[in-house]
Amino acid sequence: FRCAAMIGAFSLLLVLCATASATPTCNGAGTWVSNACKCDPGWQGTNCTLLHFQPSLGCNSAGSHTAADRFLCMGDVLNSTWGATVAFDSAEQRWHLFYSVFLNHCGLNSWLSNSVIGHARSVGSAVTGPFEPVDIALPQRSTTFFDGIMATNPNVQRGPSGEWLLFYVGTTSPSAHASNCTHTSRDLPAPQRTLLAPQPSAQALPVLAASQRVGLAVATSPYGPWKRFDKPILEPRASQPEKFDSLFTTNPSAFVFPNGSVTLVYKGRSKQNQNLMRTGVAHASHFLGPYVPLNSSDIPFNIPTVCEDGGMYFADNVYKVLFHCGCTYRFVWGEEDAVTWHANTPEQFWCNVTLTTGAVTVNRRERPLWVVGGTGSNSSLASHLITAVLPPPHYNSGQSFSIISPLT
Repeated sequence: FRCAAMIGAFSLLLVLCATASATPTCNGAGTWVSNACKCDPGWQGTNCTLLHFQPSLGCNSAGSHTAADRFLCMGDVLNSTWGATVAFDSAEQRWHLFYSVFLNHCGLNSWLSNSVIGHARSVGSAVTGPFEPVDIALPQRSTTFFDGIMATNPNVQRGPSGEWLLFYVGTTSPSAHASNCTHTSRDLPAPQRTLLAPQPSAQALPVLAASQRVGLAVATSPYGPWKRFDKPILEPRASQPEKFDSLFTTNPSAFVFPNGSVTLVYKGRSKQNQNLMRTGVAHASHFLGPYVPLNSSDIPFNIPTVCEDGGMYFADNVYKVLFHCGCTYRFVWGEEDAVTWHANTPEQFWCNVTLTTGAVTVNRRERPLWVVGGTGSNSSLASHLITAVLPPPHYNSGQSFSIISPLT
């Protein structure tokens, strides 16, 4: 029965009923039609395993831009950004952008101490911008809160009653403070910033890294005010040190269903091995929580541990998650139960970014988040992908940007 019910959706016979049929799978990104995969928009290849981008907008081949078009690539002339997320406001007929931005002209190596979440809005109704800055949605606050020193990696969703839900990562430390960088000191290596110094253990992460937690802010308007909570929505399972998320939880990507329930993909690290990254799934019956990890295996995604930042959405009864694995990406799709995942797609190089002004190979491309409905249609499929990029010659420093790439 399950096999017959799923055939019309995404041709899952190979995975669900391998002994009953040899029908190929389209990897959750297409449908099986006339003995071939018909790929969804944004996908190509025999089995729909390759993303197909149109040129990204706004940044020139050097990765920089002018003040006039600075928000076309979701960046800032003086302050680096690292990833962004958008949601549409039907009342205003414009897109609202929430992005990680580093205070005081600092670069990527200051993300743990200098990240806040900025807010911009589209000048018109196009998801590609241009965007104009509005405010800082989530600034720094008292270090007594779990997110007092840093808020980053936003993922905006809409609630069932129109609420604006901003999932994010926070961290704090009583002695922490934001660095003050100049254009010349932006490239200083992170070890020179004393607040990031490792704790006295050969394996221990810096205190700000080890204290990361997934948080949620709620508002009735994209302009706020944002209700921030005293505690994270997803605490580490600290009493179970063998769990992949016993040390910290970070990098959330959420899908909010019409009934208010949430599936959340997130990254964690273990107390037993602080250098090993894993990605898990949690669920909540309401967006305010509680959030509960869905499986006990701690390895729901059979992917290399270097793959992280899973950006997720749900369409046509299938979860679609995109990971970056350094300068490659890996696509994983999941069944409706959010427990069964399929990672049989190959890794693909994607640091060769095509811009409207030419091509450039970047040193890092991370933080993938999908945009659904960016073409103005009612399709539930992704229309664009937002990523963070760091142009050469830097790898952990220098000015970083966030770009939006149309899928076709």
